[in-house]
Amino acid sequence: MRGITENSVTDIFEHIKNERAFVLKVSALEIYNESVIDLLNHESGHLRLLDDPERGIIVEKLVEEVVKDINHLRHLIGICEGIHF
Repeated sequence: MRGITENSVTDIFEHIKNERAFVLKVSALEIYNESVIDLLNHESGHLRLLDDPERGIIVEKLVEEVVKDINHLRHLIGICEGIHF
């Protein structure tokens, strides 16, 4: 991980370090040849985009990880970088 991604991760944790409570969640997907792939769960197969009247466009069954700390976020980003097609 380098460049804008590393800078963003550092900025996020710098911004929230003084907050009493926060929850940071991460999802990652890739759209390639009209297929939606979950980069945090490569076994999920192709996912569907759904139009929810209240929430807007959502991705059915997209994994959402709660981030524990900066190293956990870096690890999740590394997984995503290794899976993309």
